[in-house]
Amino acid sequence: MFYLKPQAKQDLQKLLEYIANDNKDAAHKVRKAIIETCKLLSDNLYAGVTIENSKIEGVRYFTVIKYRNLIIFYRVINKNIEIVRLGYGSRDWEQVI
Repeated sequence: MFYLKPQAKQDLQKLLEYIANDNKDAAHKVRKAIIETCKLLSDNLYAGVTIENSKIEGVRYFTVIKYRNLIIFYRVINKNIEIVRLGYGSRDWEQVI
Protein backbone atom coordinates (compact mmCIF):
# COMPACT_ATOMS: atom_id res chain seq x y z
CA MET A 1 0.00 0.00 0.00
CA PHE A 2 1.14 3.55 -0.58
CA TYR A 3 0.04 7.00 0.48
CA LEU A 4 1.07 10.51 -0.45
CA LYS A 5 2.18 13.06 2.11
CA PRO A 6 0.50 16.47 1.70
CA GLN A 7 3.49 17.95 -0.14
CA ALA A 8 3.53 15.01 -2.57
CA LYS A 9 -0.20 15.50 -3.24
CA GLN A 10 0.51 19.14 -4.00
CA ASP A 11 3.44 18.17 -6.25
CA LEU A 12 1.18 15.78 -8.17
CA GLN A 13 -1.61 18.32 -8.55
CA LYS A 14 0.75 21.03 -9.83
CA LEU A 15 2.48 18.65 -12.21
CA LEU A 16 -0.78 17.39 -13.70
CA GLU A 17 -2.23 20.89 -14.00
CA TYR A 18 0.91 22.04 -15.81
CA ILE A 19 0.75 19.14 -18.27
CA ALA A 20 -3.03 19.45 -18.72
CA ASN A 21 -2.66 23.07 -19.82
CA ASP A 22 -1.14 21.71 -23.03
CA ASN A 23 -2.63 18.24 -23.24
CA LYS A 24 -5.25 16.71 -20.93
CA ASP A 25 -4.74 13.24 -22.37
CA ALA A 26 -1.02 13.42 -21.60
CA ALA A 27 -1.79 14.49 -18.02
CA HIS A 28 -4.04 11.45 -17.64
CA LYS A 29 -1.26 9.16 -18.95
CA VAL A 30 1.31 10.66 -16.58
CA ARG A 31 -1.06 10.25 -13.62
CA LYS A 32 -1.65 6.62 -14.56
CA ALA A 33 2.10 5.97 -14.85
CA ILE A 34 2.74 7.55 -11.44
CA ILE A 35 0.04 5.39 -9.82
CA GLU A 36 1.40 2.26 -11.53
CA THR A 37 4.91 3.06 -10.32
CA CYS A 38 3.68 3.62 -6.76
CA LYS A 39 1.92 0.24 -6.87
CA LEU A 40 5.10 -1.39 -8.16
CA LEU A 41 7.04 0.15 -5.28
CA SER A 42 4.39 -1.09 -2.83
CA ASP A 43 5.14 -4.62 -3.99
CA ASN A 44 8.91 -4.04 -4.12
CA LEU A 45 9.59 -1.76 -1.16
CA TYR A 46 13.35 -1.50 -1.60
CA ALA A 47 13.47 -1.18 -5.41
CA GLY A 48 14.44 2.47 -5.18
CA VAL A 49 17.91 3.84 -4.58
CA THR A 50 18.75 5.14 -1.11
CA ILE A 51 19.81 8.77 -0.95
CA GLU A 52 23.13 9.03 0.86
CA ASN A 53 22.51 12.22 2.87
CA SER A 54 22.02 12.37 6.62
CA LYS A 55 19.58 15.28 6.26
CA ILE A 56 17.11 13.12 4.35
CA GLU A 57 17.85 9.77 5.93
CA GLY A 58 15.67 6.85 4.89
CA VAL A 59 14.45 8.45 1.66
CA ARG A 60 14.70 6.43 -1.52
CA TYR A 61 14.00 7.44 -5.11
CA PHE A 62 12.68 5.71 -8.20
CA THR A 63 11.91 6.98 -11.67
CA VAL A 64 8.35 6.83 -12.98
CA ILE A 65 7.68 4.05 -15.48
CA LYS A 66 7.59 5.44 -19.05
CA TYR A 67 8.59 8.92 -17.82
CA ARG A 68 12.24 8.73 -16.79
CA ASN A 69 12.42 12.48 -16.17
CA LEU A 70 9.94 12.15 -13.28
CA ILE A 71 11.12 10.92 -9.89
CA ILE A 72 9.25 9.60 -6.87
CA PHE A 73 10.86 10.08 -3.45
CA TYR A 74 9.58 7.75 -0.74
CA ARG A 75 10.17 6.12 2.62
CA VAL A 76 9.39 2.58 3.67
CA ILE A 77 7.15 2.70 6.74
CA ASN A 78 5.77 -0.52 8.27
CA LYS A 79 5.73 -2.44 4.96
CA ASN A 80 4.05 0.48 3.18
CA ILE A 81 5.49 3.36 1.26
CA GLU A 82 5.07 7.01 2.07
CA ILE A 83 5.49 9.21 -1.00
CA VAL A 84 7.42 12.24 0.24
CA ARG A 85 7.79 14.28 -2.97
CA LEU A 86 7.59 13.82 -6.72
CA GLY A 87 8.46 15.79 -9.79
CA TYR A 88 11.05 16.47 -12.47
CA GLY A 89 14.49 15.01 -11.90
CA SER A 90 16.30 18.20 -12.87
CA ARG A 91 15.20 19.93 -9.67
CA ASP A 92 17.58 20.29 -6.71
CA TRP A 93 15.70 17.81 -4.54
CA GLU A 94 18.08 17.84 -1.58
CA GLN A 95 16.92 21.41 -0.94
CA VAL A 96 13.20 20.57 -0.90
CA ILE A 97 12.87 17.14 0.69
